[in-house]
Amino acid sequence: MNGDRETMEHSYETIEVITKGPVAHIRLQRPERRNALSALMLTELGRAFRTLEHLTLSGIVLSGAGSAFCAGADIGELHVARVSDDPAAAGRRIALAAKSLLSQIEDSPCPTIACVDGPAVGGGLELVLACDTIYATPDSHFALPEPTLGLLPGFGGVRRLVERVGPGLAAEMVLTGRALNGVGAQAHGLATRLAPRDGVLREAVAALSSGPRRSRAATAMARQALRAAVQEDRSTAFAEETRLYGIAFTHQDSDEGIRAFLAKRPPEFSPDDI
Repeated sequence: MNGDRETMEHSYETIEVITKGPVAHIRLQRPERRNALSALMLTELGRAFRTLEHLTLSGIVLSGAGSAFCAGADIGELHVARVSDDPAAAGRRIALAAKSLLSQIEDSPCPTIACVDGPAVGGGLELVLACDTIYATPDSHFALPEPTLGLLPGFGGVRRLVERVGPGLAAEMVLTGRALNGVGAQAHGLATRLAPRDGVLREAVAALSSGPRRSRAATAMARQALRAAVQEDRSTAFAEETRLYGIAFTHQDSDEGIRAFLAKRPPEFSPDDI
């Protein structure tokens, strides 16, 4: 991959995918609808992440075009599904399709950073919560307003929000509609970093592309260990960490990393995952 030029990886209708050096940038591209999550956007995001898994990347940045990161699910599409012959089945299909995408993002071998400027609400916040870290601007707006539509968060956002901010604040946001701006999101641990609007993408790309060379395989395993640390009980998380540590010991990257350290030279890691 040529680090001196930007390359459009594929042609999409609702998103834009650009790679520059070791970092890929996925931008939601429906600014006229405030980047609402349509069925097509979910499909295209899934295709983009599957494609990027085969590239040697240090990370993926996710952002939104225009004045919003993502205003949630496409309400027009929800209305069509709601008036179908079997609205319960239609609702489950929508929730399962979104859950599948967000699990795919979590399982990606690459670290992910959501860069939020403007609203990330409803399904938009649920999408953000599937990323490893969240960079926000002071003008960011995080909320789960689904009960105002007679609905509830259905894309896995309730559990992921509890994991991020704890049950108390998560309950307040889900049940009362409390919103957080960028400053509040950082104060409560939802946002990892606060940056000015003209610098948030630059800081995310720098975080993913700078620093010592990292093993792609080890990074993928570290993400699994982090997820277990959040989602599992202490004993199970420790067991998973031990299991992954053993796998890392058998991988060629640990041999290369240790030998390079002893030889005082930069490591040459494999581009492959585990």
